[in-house]
Amino acid sequence: MTETSATAELQPAVSARSPADKLRLILPLAGLGVALGLLYYPTFKWLVTQVWWRDKEYSHGFLVPFIAAYLAWVRRDYLASLAARPAPLAGGAVILFSAALLFTGHAGAFTLAESVSFLLVLPGIVLFLWGWTHLKAVALPLAYLQFMVPWMEEFIDRIHWPFQLLSAKIGVGVLRAFGYPVFHNGQYIALPAITLEVARECSGLRFLMAIVALGIPLVYLTQRTWKRAIAVILSAVAIAILANGLRVALAGISATYYGEEMLHGPWHMFQGWFVSQVGIVVLFIFDWLAARKSDGRPKLYQRLAMRATAPGRTAPSRRRVALILVFLFGVGIWLQFFAATTPVPLKRPLAYFPAEIGAWYGASSQWFAGNEAYPGASAELSRVYRNAAGKPVYLYIGYFEVQRPGRTMINSRAGNPLRAAATQRSLPLDVGTRDALGLRNINVSFPTLRGTPYAAVYWYRFPSGAVSGRYRAKLIGLLHATLRRHDNAAVIVLAQPLDRGVTQDAAVAELLAFARGATPALRDYIP
Repeated sequence: MTETSATAELQPAVSARSPADKLRLILPLAGLGVALGLLYYPTFKWLVTQVWWRDKEYSHGFLVPFIAAYLAWVRRDYLASLAARPAPLAGGAVILFSAALLFTGHAGAFTLAESVSFLLVLPGIVLFLWGWTHLKAVALPLAYLQFMVPWMEEFIDRIHWPFQLLSAKIGVGVLRAFGYPVFHNGQYIALPAITLEVARECSGLRFLMAIVALGIPLVYLTQRTWKRAIAVILSAVAIAILANGLRVALAGISATYYGEEMLHGPWHMFQGWFVSQVGIVVLFIFDWLAARKSDGRPKLYQRLAMRATAPGRTAPSRRRVALILVFLFGVGIWLQFFAATTPVPLKRPLAYFPAEIGAWYGASSQWFAGNEAYPGASAELSRVYRNAAGKPVYLYIGYFEVQRPGRTMINSRAGNPLRAAATQRSLPLDVGTRDALGLRNINVSFPTLRGTPYAAVYWYRFPSGAVSGRYRAKLIGLLHATLRRHDNAAVIVLAQPLDRGVTQDAAVAELLAFARGATPALRDYIP
């Protein structure tokens, strides 16, 4: 079969629809769009202002809704040929689950849960109004929308490190190939004139995400087999990884000859632009080369059109549309007027927190940027306590009467130096620390703050008790907000500088001893 004959077969056997038929289809879709826009407006606002605009890794999010809409539009003839066979039970279950997720996210100031709710409610509506065949037909556009939501943030955070090491290794290989003496240790690259660190921001992952997000619709519209489509995307990703390693090498060379200032400013921005543009250019070149090899088969997006038959009743039932609209507006009214959590004030102002704890005497100290690590706290306390020998222990308390989007204790998008270097340790039994703090484990971190290395311990306190794990803390906050209508909580941070010959283990032991003495006072202030 030639390509011409294959293309001719792609013309679907769909008769022309009257303007009234089109209107019966467009009006319900417009009504649903308005209802979803109003219901998820706070979610979209968060995505635009806090994710797409501020985070380079998700700057492609502005294009994702339009690309998804176009991927659905190119299937319009096939969709028009399908008869609506609603699956109300399955669709209704998905919609109800999405509403529950939206309510939980709204109550617990967990906007990511609200975003995932939006990704789920769309297939639920398709099932409820049209059925499984329609859902299968629009599965790719709906799945593509996930690129606009940072739900993979935790997974991506875990793979930054191996990509940092890989970029460093490639950069070292390039430098050695050009005859530069290099000492390589993990993410550090030591040259005679300078030592480079391949930081998290230089792992190249944000460029890879953009390439994949752009590559999926590109190969879907141009390639004829899934094998070629996948090969094109993987090739572009591989070249981008190599380009990022070359970027590391260029940074080392430029810093060697022109100084450390070349690692910042316009030259650094150009290097990042270079990596992303190389990946995108290679993506288009490989896609063009693969698309030239025609074997007479239709392109991926055209295959569904070959299955088109006589048009069925595509317009959804008015009764079902009305039911969904009433439900969505009802959920919106409930969230707006009845789902708000109640603020819980402190028992006593933190300003009156004891200045003397055991042998330690405190004074005010702005040692920690609490508003950056825990933005929007209702009340804060920042002090330094010293013993008779002058040894300091730094204390930070951040209390949230109520949590709102952008004002949450567990905030993965806030620049928190403690979380980046934190591990969990089991508390010792012999000194009764577990009983005193009400914890079995505690977070231990060794951050560098304003050029000074610290040993730090921190945990979270809720009305139901203290916890250390951030995932457990987030879950408890959501449960309290959903079931008890309040989500007040506090974070307590203790730290000691490591610039006086103090070992990490000795500092942690001293911080835990101070924590045992401070815990009774915390109970008198934090509800």
